[in-house]
Amino acid sequence: MDIVSGLAAIQSAMACAKWISCIIKTIKKTDQKIALLDVREQLIEMEERLLEARDKTNELISQNQEFRLQLTLKEKMHPQEDGNILWRIENGVKKGPYCSTCYGSISLSGNDPDTRHCPKCKNHFYTKQWSEVQKRQYAQLSRQPHY
Repeated sequence: MDIVSGLAAIQSAMACAKWISCIIKTIKKTDQKIALLDVREQLIEMEERLLEARDKTNELISQNQEFRLQLTLKEKMHPQEDGNILWRIENGVKKGPYCSTCYGSISLSGNDPDTRHCPKCKNHFYTKQWSEVQKRQYAQLSRQPHY
């Protein structure tokens, strides 16, 4: 082998080494890009979990506020002595009447103070006095002769 052939072989080997070096750099860059994509994918998954946790937290905060409001209402609600009706007492002022089934969220309807009904749950509420009057009237009607 002469010097020219040897130099050509060395030059060819160096070109191959550069080419291999470029391939290795490209592979490293590709590996880095793949690793970066994996990290981004993990970040997206974490963001989704954080959003779900935030939504759940907001839901729990809302429920907590609702329960606190119900507790505040419960402390202000007082049953009527002669019936199954609730009254809200705020600053010494009696407000209502309210449904004992819906627990103070719905104001009862009715013009007669002895009979009320709830537009939400459709329950009817009567005072004990009204019930006693109805029983007496029924008893009187039952004793009358039928023609």
